[in-house]
Amino acid sequence: MANLSVLVSLDTTKTPPVTTNPEELDVQPGSNVITWSVDPASPIQNFNFSSLHFNPPTPPCFTNMGISNPQITIQDNNTTPVPAPYGYTLGVTYNGRIYNSGSAAAGAATPRAEGRGSPSIHNN
Repeated sequence: MANLSVLVSLDTTKTPPVTTNPEELDVQPGSNVITWSVDPASPIQNFNFSSLHFNPPTPPCFTNMGISNPQITIQDNNTTPVPAPYGYTLGVTYNGRIYNSGSAAAGAATPRAEGRGSPSIHNN
């Protein structure tokens, strides 16, 4: 089992205000745990994770999602026979307001390809 990390940054002066590093996470076949946590370089550090939504609805390869602070975790049972990018929208809360990453684009070859700035998970 591999443990994979995605760093999350919040900058309320940018569009979208929530960004991830990497923007597209490449995942090798097998059972993996993906963890989203606050990027040490984020301009705002004290935000809370509030949501993780896939578009289309959560694919069956993703299970056991846990949203807490200071992280979000999910199990990726990557057994998809054809590589598939899964766009997602990440939500965080700061000073009582919700901020999101770029919207996940349904049906796009990759969410980035449509210029939406949306993060994705690419099961190889």
